[in-house]
Amino acid sequence: MHPFSRYLWGTITEVLSFIVIVVFYPFRSSKLNLPSKGMEGKPDILCVHGYLHNGTGWGYFRRKLQAAGSGPVNTVYYPSLTQDIPENCLRLKARIELIKAKTGRDVRILIGHSQGGLESLEYALEYAPKDKPIYIITMGTPLHGTSIASHAYGPSARQMEIGSTYLNNLHERLAKASHIRLLALYSDADFVVQPFDSAKIPELPYAQNENIEALGHMAFLFSKRSIEKILAFLKSSAAI
Repeated sequence: MHPFSRYLWGTITEVLSFIVIVVFYPFRSSKLNLPSKGMEGKPDILCVHGYLHNGTGWGYFRRKLQAAGSGPVNTVYYPSLTQDIPENCLRLKARIELIKAKTGRDVRILIGHSQGGLESLEYALEYAPKDKPIYIITMGTPLHGTSIASHAYGPSARQMEIGSTYLNNLHERLAKASHIRLLALYSDADFVVQPFDSAKIPELPYAQNENIEALGHMAFLFSKRSIEKILAFLKSSAAI
């Protein structure tokens, strides 16, 4: 695709996605999605939102993943403006513990959009059992930081700056984490993660990177191509 067409289409997908997100933003719910008939033995999935967002953006993903044969798909909320990534990660830990208390099932698949990918990795590194694989999918996550973060507010924004102490430490821990299976989705038309290849993770033996061409940052949440890449990764890994 010609660079102009790529950026034009990326801009269109971003604007449309932003409109949908703004409309649904007020309708956040903490209700758990518990296993229903036909979901026996199918893995639970937790979707983790990004900076300044909440779980309302995951409606399309939840429907598509469950229709494709996953178990229940749940979301979690954390206050991205006021707490740093390790503090926010305690919300993930509590949510996963609640799911296990209600269902008796571990959550071994986490999908994180933007900052949510860093939160998911933090959980996998610090709290997930190390004796079996955990599957992490990041979408438009500033794994190596983003230049945009210097213009954002809050402790988590400082941690998402390029070259931050937090990100350097994260990569040191990831290099030693053999239980993590990672799929990093990035886009060459992502205007939030800059440079866009900061959303790639090249140095891990159990990591894959996939480019979703001409896709805006928020548009990951509404992309059929994102869903297809995720399902292929989970099925090839025997996770679902």
